[in-house]
Amino acid sequence: MASMNRIILLGRLTDDPDVKVTTEGTPFGRFVLAVDRPDRVGAAREIDSNPVVAWREHADALRSFKKEDVVLVEGRISVRSFDKDGARKWVTEVDARSIRRLNAGQLEAAAPVMASASRISTKDTGPASDDNFDFSDGLRFPGDSDAAVLEAADDIPF
Repeated sequence: MASMNRIILLGRLTDDPDVKVTTEGTPFGRFVLAVDRPDRVGAAREIDSNPVVAWREHADALRSFKKEDVVLVEGRISVRSFDKDGARKWVTEVDARSIRRLNAGQLEAAAPVMASASRISTKDTGPASDDNFDFSDGLRFPGDSDAAVLEAADDIPF
């Protein structure tokens, strides 16, 4: 069975990111990304608040991010549990593999792509797999240098 766990979100930070260091000295950061849901005719505007966690160099980069920044995140959905006061708690969050703060020009360039991606198709296109998508360039925009895109290693420490 083929499977894929990949998510791409474009939204605004709801607050300044919280950046800390683990007891082993590994930097990590957390933030919440507010993302508009696709419009439905006659529906009120809806926003999803997506918790995101970033590790190492991504966490360090978050120190310069501020509330209301527009951010593009690529990562995977992570579900974990822990016990607190005798009860099992569950957390669902995005583990970021790539994070980009967008300036006005990049946001304008991304708008047509995001608009077409938000249209939901009911046509059956067969099973999805990583082979159907080209992520080799990470999250890039015209004019980006290699240094502009942070790509995370697959060794998330948990």
